[in-house]
Amino acid sequence: MFSSFYNVYSAIYYTETLKTDITAFNDATSLQSLIIVLEFPLFGWLQDITRTRFGRRKPWLMVMVPLMFISTTLVWFPPSGWKAGWYFLWGTISLTTSFATLTPYSALGVEISHDYNQRSVLFCFSTVFHLIGYLIGSSFPSFLCNFYSDTQQVYFWFSICATLLGIFTFTLLFVFIREPEYKESDNRVPLISGLRFALLYNKPFQLLLICVTLQNAAPSLVSFLPFWVQYTLELSDMWQSLLISLSVGLGILTIPIFTVMSTKFGKSRTYQLTLFGSAFVLILICLPGYLPLKTLFTKIFVTVLITIYGLNGTAMTFSNSLYLSLQGDVIDYDELLTGLRRESQYTNVMQFFNWLFNLTGSVLPLAAINKLGYNETLQFQSNTVRYGIGYILGPVAALFIFAAALILFFYPITHETFMKIKKGLQDHKHGLDAFDPITGKMVPPHYTAQTMRMESMFSEDAEAQESFVLRSHQTNIDFDLKWILLHFAKIELELAAKKGIHILWLTNSLFFSSWVVGFSGGIVLTTYHPQLFQFVCFWLLFCLSMMFYSLGQLLAVWQLYKLKSPPQQIKDFTRFLNSIG
Repeated sequence: MFSSFYNVYSAIYYTETLKTDITAFNDATSLQSLIIVLEFPLFGWLQDITRTRFGRRKPWLMVMVPLMFISTTLVWFPPSGWKAGWYFLWGTISLTTSFATLTPYSALGVEISHDYNQRSVLFCFSTVFHLIGYLIGSSFPSFLCNFYSDTQQVYFWFSICATLLGIFTFTLLFVFIREPEYKESDNRVPLISGLRFALLYNKPFQLLLICVTLQNAAPSLVSFLPFWVQYTLELSDMWQSLLISLSVGLGILTIPIFTVMSTKFGKSRTYQLTLFGSAFVLILICLPGYLPLKTLFTKIFVTVLITIYGLNGTAMTFSNSLYLSLQGDVIDYDELLTGLRRESQYTNVMQFFNWLFNLTGSVLPLAAINKLGYNETLQFQSNTVRYGIGYILGPVAALFIFAAALILFFYPITHETFMKIKKGLQDHKHGLDAFDPITGKMVPPHYTAQTMRMESMFSEDAEAQESFVLRSHQTNIDFDLKWILLHFAKIELELAAKKGIHILWLTNSLFFSSWVVGFSGGIVLTTYHPQLFQFVCFWLLFCLSMMFYSLGQLLAVWQLYKLKSPPQQIKDFTRFLNSIG
């Protein structure tokens, strides 16, 4: 509820109610994205390695939830001379704590569901309650503003009521949800190599990541909807509330139907169907801009269009439920390949790319209508702006959604594949090679703390224990060395085996230096051309990410020097990479 409240009203509140300069507001939004997108991988990794007597997830919720409530309340009360700066400060804290809350919550859902269809049902119910909160947070403040003229007071009291409700619901989670036991070995996975393995060697995750990223790269329906209602349709805020309520209400009513479909036809195919339907509906959004707004025909057409838009909301909200369920299956496949459970890290890798490309869906559309002549002081915009809003929110968004649907033709995890993954996990627990249903290759058992616990199961059978330990050691190189070597590409490791480890230090030092130069160039460009900041922000964000990545690589080289890894182990590891594709 808090996130929808913030996402729906922050842009229109600061640009329309407070008359904040749209360029300054866009710059603040870009800086928020620059900071937050760098936090995602770190937060996911930290949450997976957290070890307390309360579990891995609950301590993060206990800290982040109160901070989210406080910051989201304060963001609506900027001082008169520092509006954009205030929005940047408290908006950044609000978004940071919101995502730091969402990650352990989603990870906990994956951890407590182990069945293919059970996971879909769980996230179905979770999405229903999420939609109820979204409906309240996105439409109720607008409804209240029709009866009370003081917008700030409406937002303040809504924030207070939402805070009390949030405290109650999270208290229920703390009391009644029990976290599964964690493995002692999970905290040994380095940040960078864990990310590299997910991105380079987990094919289902690669495809799901591309699909969801395309959805988030589309012009943002949430932040751009008020502009479409107010300027393209020239309707009051009451219609915006009606539109959101219809969309979310239909979503709540029809999600159980789509959930049943996913159990019959599979998750990925049902997901794909919702995306194709959504893309078709979005194409129609540009049409009202070309019609005379005061005629009876136009009013009927707009009413029908809003109803169709509600059906589009139904499809998109269910696709969000399915993607979380599919992500849980991907994490199970990662356990087959690595022997580890990394729910938060996978969730935040997904969020990292979503937020990175979400700039195209929130900042760039606002910049585009600004270039078309948008003026925040005018009640009615020019036809160029009206047409531009319709095309951005309609056909342009549909193109992204359609591309995302096409990607799902290649997604490999079906119910049958999922059962083979589960069988492989059981084989690993008994010290046996497991069949990888994605690559068709055999994956040896992982000699980690999990397999060390398995040794105690064979304590009464000395021969079985000796065979199991020997098999684990023969098929796995040192656990710490494996994750250090995963920092590097196969060609780098082959060179290191022939020329020495110093070649890794040389190549990664050059890599780091090049991104420092690129980042410095972006800073110089924005210094002399500040109007280009929101576009250069993409480059700055990318360079900064690569700089942190390069530092991780250099740290891994230093660790290799300490371990004095022999070339033969590096050669063995490159063969291991080839064995998993």
